[in-house]
Amino acid sequence: MKPAGFLKTFFYGEAHFSVWGLFSKMLGFLNMALVLSVLSTYEYGVAQLLLVSYSSVSFFMVLGAGSINNELLRSIGSNDLPKAKAIFQRSSILRFTIGIILWAVFFFGGSIIFSHRFTPEFASLIKVVSFFFINDTLSSIIQPLLKGGKKFAIQARRLPLERILYLALLLYFIFVKKDFGISHLLISQVTAAIIANISLVPATLSIYREWRGVRASKVKIVRPILFGIGRWEIIRPFFEKIVGFLQPALIKLFISTEAVAIFSVAKTILSSLGDLMPIRTLSSLLPLHVNDRYMAGKIFIYGTKYLTLLAVLLMVTGLIIVPPVVKIFFPQYVQAIPIFMVLAFNLPIGTLGALPGTYLAVMRRQKFIFIHSMIRTPIILLLYLTLLPAFSLIGLAFERLLTPFIMLTITLVYLRRKGTEIIIPWSRFFAFDDEDRRFIRKIYYGIKMRLRVSS
Repeated sequence: MKPAGFLKTFFYGEAHFSVWGLFSKMLGFLNMALVLSVLSTYEYGVAQLLLVSYSSVSFFMVLGAGSINNELLRSIGSNDLPKAKAIFQRSSILRFTIGIILWAVFFFGGSIIFSHRFTPEFASLIKVVSFFFINDTLSSIIQPLLKGGKKFAIQARRLPLERILYLALLLYFIFVKKDFGISHLLISQVTAAIIANISLVPATLSIYREWRGVRASKVKIVRPILFGIGRWEIIRPFFEKIVGFLQPALIKLFISTEAVAIFSVAKTILSSLGDLMPIRTLSSLLPLHVNDRYMAGKIFIYGTKYLTLLAVLLMVTGLIIVPPVVKIFFPQYVQAIPIFMVLAFNLPIGTLGALPGTYLAVMRRQKFIFIHSMIRTPIILLLYLTLLPAFSLIGLAFERLLTPFIMLTITLVYLRRKGTEIIIPWSRFFAFDDEDRRFIRKIYYGIKMRLRVSS
């Protein structure tokens, strides 16, 4: 694929994600404002702990998913449709089976598992949380096929639809039923997410029907992927989920449940800014076009350079706008402002590592990614146990800067020493000349053209 064609597809996808993304962000802030204005800090903290209990187990849903989806997209990109169809069919059956088992364990066994250590009300809420696994099952089957079909416009509309439905349910419980608590928050979230995913089913089926005349390969595919290049990825999510679970648990242990809510709000604001970064389509397009070594290398350098500059602009914007907004609209969360101001520096640091991480996955460097994760986990735990007791939530915020910086350094050293299958023009990262000006003009006219089409 020529660079112009790649950029055209990239701009097409990102224009849709940007237009719908801005709309969904407005809805997201409105939804968060409603929730934070109704729930107490303690209730919001409990809700976050509930969601963490789900998230700590949900890693079973993504075991080997990165490697499987990468091979699916690579097969589509190389037009090996029999292999692609076989991967999709068998991986979908696997995800469906895992999802149903997790739902059943939480729905039927949640009260037994949690009733001895928590209140009956908390245990009953686990039944509501169980339906997030149904949503994950739908998403894990639908999303890979939409990415392979480059249905970016359809993908981009899912999140706004979810947030519109979420808003409607919040308004119903708050103003019609006049009864809103943690259970209603969870019911609103999971119902909106499931309906939004169901709305993608017709588009997914239309893509799958295009393979009607293709006979799926009979060769064993998914198992070799899982226990071949994907064997490192099967173990890695376990350690990542442990870290994700320990963060709010340690905050509750060392500080309070309310502190869980305060740190969660700061992270949510950071996440909202990060979602404005135009990197969504790259993870879908790169596996489809990785065979062009020169093109892939240029995208690596230019993408990293300009995305980092954009991240710096978003960071500065956030540092200026967020403090007064929180003070005016969420005064009970003023304590989250200094935490966010530290976390904001995670944007450029995290962005510097985003594309290298994507390329390593595309190039099947799963062993290094696994080792990378194994190094990262003890570093995070060590920083948690030293910075949190010593400096409270501010210390935890500094961990979000130190860990990505250390891991980025390790990744860049690895790329320089071990080399890659692509040709990376490293010197272009700090250069700015006529080639950069041409690249920026392509970006400008590409975005302008695609926004006109979207409108």
